[in-house]
Amino acid sequence: MDLVSIDELDEHWPQNDRDCLEYFYRYRTFCQLYVHILLQKIFESKQRRYENLLNRKSRFLMLINYINLLVLVKNKIFMRMMILNCTVAL
Repeated sequence: MDLVSIDELDEHWPQNDRDCLEYFYRYRTFCQLYVHILLQKIFESKQRRYENLLNRKSRFLMLINYINLLVLVKNKIFMRMMILNCTVAL
């Protein structure tokens, strides 16, 4: 099928060879640009979701570390009190 014969199916298609070729390349370029822009938007969206997930995960890990630190401090204070009670009892 020639580019010129597309005119039979699509009324917007040019009728001479040179215009058909130009129209084809322009159409193909626009399609490729559209796909590129679309893929870029999808990538940016996924990247933002991933960054948000990492931020939430890091905040969660910071909270866990803080709780662990509080537990360690509490245990250390408890151990010091036990040692003090043992020495006072002696």
